[in-house]
Amino acid sequence: MRPLKVLFVCVHNSFRSQLAQAVAQKRFDSRIQVLSAGLDSSRPINPLAIQVGLEHGYDLSSHTVTDVFDLYKEGHTFDYVIAVCSKEAYERCPIFPGVHQRLHWPLDDPSSMEVSEEERVYLTHKLIEQLEVKIDVLMTSIQVQEQA
Repeated sequence: MRPLKVLFVCVHNSFRSQLAQAVAQKRFDSRIQVLSAGLDSSRPINPLAIQVGLEHGYDLSSHTVTDVFDLYKEGHTFDYVIAVCSKEAYERCPIFPGVHQRLHWPLDDPSSMEVSEEERVYLTHKLIEQLEVKIDVLMTSIQVQEQA
């Protein structure tokens, strides 16, 4: 059976979608082919995402920032496109050919919050924990559907 193809999208592909990609890759390795992309890929990967990701065992060092519209133009297809951003940003995502499911997980972006650095680190840990739960639930749901 071919791996499930999943794309995580956020505004800049510098924080939430990068962490989601890392979580999914590590937890479901050969069962999932995962990418992440952004609507505006002009920012580098946020150092906080790299730092806190590593503390959870997720290595973002080989990740690159990708523009979602480049993936669309290149003809990529996905089984799931999951937006981890605001509703407004989600509505700007292109409709990929062959998409079976579009999901919206409106997760807060700790890197853009007006809080102390200590709070930003704490919220990033919480974000990773949220992603772990959401991705595990999704994969369990997919496995149940496949067995039915």
